[in-house]
Amino acid sequence: MTPFIAERADGNNHDEFMSPNMLHYQANVHMVLSVIHSLQQNMNNRFDGIGATVSSNQQFNDQMFRTMKNNIRRYGGTIASAFAHQQRQQEGAPSPQQQQVLYGLYGTSDPRATLVNRPRDLYQLWQEWTVGINGRKPAKDFTTAERNNRKNNIKQKFYRRLKVWKVQARLIDGGMSVIAANNRISQVTGARTVTKVIDTLIQFNRVYEADGGMHPQLRNAA
Repeated sequence: MTPFIAERADGNNHDEFMSPNMLHYQANVHMVLSVIHSLQQNMNNRFDGIGATVSSNQQFNDQMFRTMKNNIRRYGGTIASAFAHQQRQQEGAPSPQQQQVLYGLYGTSDPRATLVNRPRDLYQLWQEWTVGINGRKPAKDFTTAERNNRKNNIKQKFYRRLKVWKVQARLIDGGMSVIAANNRISQVTGARTVTKVIDTLIQFNRVYEADGGMHPQLRNAA
């Protein structure tokens, strides 16, 4: 049966003239619509949260990939070398600042602060600087006392090799791989041994003294 709705003289129908069943039905409709709106808003919020999480994870992954790529390039051009550097850090090796306190302030040396007698090539020389060889301390982390240690000619070896390390670091920091940087140094110096490379770089210091003591092709990675 159709519910009775009273009609006013002006022809307008109002809720107060609707039957109780109709009012109850209308109230239920409003409640259902309110619940649907609430659920929709909740789902939208969840999707927004998921989108933000995905975006954050993507940024984190991109950052980690760039870090890994830079470490691989800088610490020898191989994943193994990069992991060796990371493992050495995770195993609790003292930081350069801690080493300065442990050794440098007292004029003593870390027993691991030694250099190989004859690096076989520029690649091994770069390994000596960045990660150390056979458990030795990386040369870049030597304290002042360790650099100037005259035992086993460490001081002479260090400052001679530093001339190559500086050139390698300049080229690699400029974007070249370790292999490309070493090839550039070998080509410019025309030397086949580490000793000859060092001697040639020392000559460059005099020849190009007005330009910072460095051959033009070794000043940057371009």
